[in-house]
Amino acid sequence: MSNTINHRSSKADMLKYGMEELGVKLDDSKDRSEIWAELKEIDKSLAANSEATPTGEGNLTQDTDTSSQPNSSDIGSANIKQDKKPTSDAAPKRPARVLINIHQPPGSDDPEFEPDTHVVVGVNGTNYQLEIGKDLPVPFGVYDVLRNAKQKKYYRRKAAGGEMETICKEVLRHPFTIIKELY
Repeated sequence: MSNTINHRSSKADMLKYGMEELGVKLDDSKDRSEIWAELKEIDKSLAANSEATPTGEGNLTQDTDTSSQPNSSDIGSANIKQDKKPTSDAAPKRPARVLINIHQPPGSDDPEFEPDTHVVVGVNGTNYQLEIGKDLPVPFGVYDVLRNAKQKKYYRRKAAGGEMETICKEVLRHPFTIIKELY
C-alpha cells in the first residue's frame, strides 16, 4: 500500500493507514465516509489534499467543513464534542518540507574534472533540480527519495594474513545534512 490515501481508498486501506502511518486504531464498525472524516481530522494534510468526498451512488461533491453543522443525532442530546489529543504512543507527524544541504561528492584527481553542481530528483512525475552546497527547503517526498538513494561502494584492504580482501559498504548516493524540519 502506498503511504498516502484519498477519499476513494477502501475502508480496509483507510484503517490500515490509520494504524500503520498515524498510529491510531479506528473503529471498523463505522462506514467508509465516517472513517475518512476521522482521518482528515487527525491528519490535516489529507483534508488539504482532498478534492472531493464520496457520496451516495459514486457522485462526487466538493469538500465542506461539516464539523460546525449539527448532526441529526446531536439535536436534543447532550453530546459534547471533545478535541482529540495525540497520545504519547502515536506516530509523530512527518514534516511538510525539510531544509537540507547536499554535500559536494569527492572529486577526481583529473584536472579536467568538473564537480557536480546539481542533483536531479524525481518525485511523482515532477523533477527537482537541487543545487549542491546550498541550504534548500524541499518537499518531504524529495527528502525521502534522497534518503533512500543508496549505492554500494567496494574497498580493498589488507587482511590480517597479508591477503587483500574486498569490503562492501552501502552509502548514500548523494550525502546530505538535515538542517531543519519545516511543519
